[in-house]
Amino acid sequence: MLLCVGAAGYVGARVLTGEQRAYAQVKAKPFTLRLDFYSYGKTPAGELYAREITARRSDGTTVTARTVGTVEKNLQARFLTVPGRDRVEAHDALGLKTTWPSSPQAGGLLDRLSSPRPHCLYGDFVLFRDDIVLGHPVSVVRRERGSERTTCWYAEDLGCETLGYTYEQKLADGAWKVNIVERATALVLGEPEPSQFTIPPTLTEATPSETNRRYFQLLGAKRTTAERQSSEPLDQPDVRQGRGRNTAPAAAREVLGNLLPNPAREGSQGELRAEACLLYRSTSNAVRDNFRPS
Repeated sequence: MLLCVGAAGYVGARVLTGEQRAYAQVKAKPFTLRLDFYSYGKTPAGELYAREITARRSDGTTVTARTVGTVEKNLQARFLTVPGRDRVEAHDALGLKTTWPSSPQAGGLLDRLSSPRPHCLYGDFVLFRDDIVLGHPVSVVRRERGSERTTCWYAEDLGCETLGYTYEQKLADGAWKVNIVERATALVLGEPEPSQFTIPPTLTEATPSETNRRYFQLLGAKRTTAERQSSEPLDQPDVRQGRGRNTAPAAAREVLGNLLPNPAREGSQGELRAEACLLYRSTSNAVRDNFRPS
């Protein structure tokens, strides 16, 4: 029972809704994917600031292990999602976990696995071109909002998993400057290593803001007021439990807006802070997996 972690009584006793039962037999293409994250704030050559490994079983259960702080620290947090069930963040180095409860509105991951949209076109993204990443076909989709441009490489047959990402900002002369890049460096199809999905039952439940505070403390980094205020709204039940189809996603996305890469918020040297990046990635994936996109 992978999700009987700490909240065993809560998870084990909860009755699946009709929608959750309908997705109980979802079939997914299993894989293991590694992504490297680069920041171009300090050098045109880019600086590796994060790494993550995502593994998905054929039943749709997905776990992502992501670095915390600098890659050299070799400190990771794991994010476990079971279709139709709660999403658990395991912070082994802290002895903590954070649970994002499922809800009647939940279904982002379920929908992407069972019936992904053609070319993974969600929201206001448009198809830019088709491409191949590590020998795998992907759809390249793009969105422009004012002076910001986002491009994503999605594998439709892998539940619209991200195999590449760039975030750019338009300069005064009209040229686009690359700020953030996610690059797939390895993709292996087939059932992943089972041990990646095991979460120790000894982890203690903690709020997102407490977990964020503890990471800053562990890394010896000073947390700014803006970073503290950005994490605290995630503790609200309406955001984490999905009460209300519109209000919960909106509240979480407002938090994401405060954490998106932005030169004014990236720190004194212009780099994307690794600690803030962890919180952003954690929140963005929880929103993506727990709420259906428009």
